Amino acid sequence: MDIFKIIGIALCGAVLSLAVKQYRQEFAVCIGIITGLIILFSVSDGLGEIFNRMNIIIEKSGVKSEYLVAILKIVGICLISQFSAEVCKDAGQNAIAAKLEIAGKILILTLTIPIINDFLDICINTVNILD
Repeated sequence: MDIFKIIGIALCGAVLSLAVKQYRQEFAVCIGIITGLIILFSVSDGLGEIFNRMNIIIEKSGVKSEYLVAILKIVGICLISQFSAEVCKDAGQNAIAAKLEIAGKILILTLTIPIINDFLDICINTVNILD
C-alpha cells in the first residue's frame, strides 16, 4: 500500500531531521520541507483521478463548472497554507504560521462568497416560485 511507503518516508525524514537538528537547526528545517514535498509528490498521482471524477460528477449533475474550479482552488489553498504553516511551526515561527493560516482562511472565504450568493439566489427563486 502507498500509505506504508508514505509512513516510511515520513519516519525517515523525522529521524534524519532530529539527528541533524542538534547540530544545524536550519538543515533540520530543510529536511522537513524536503520530506513534506516528497510526500506530497508521492500522492500527486491521485490528483488526476480526483479531477476526472469531479468532472464526471459535474457533468452528470448539471452543476456549474465554476463550482468545481472554486472547490479545487479552496482545497489547494487549504493544503498549501496548512503545509506552509506547519513548516513555519517547525522553524519555530508560530506567529507567522498563525498569520498564514488566517490568510488562507480569508482567501477561502473570498472564493466561497460567489457560491453562497448563487445558493441564496436559488433559494430566493424557489421561494418566489412557491408563492
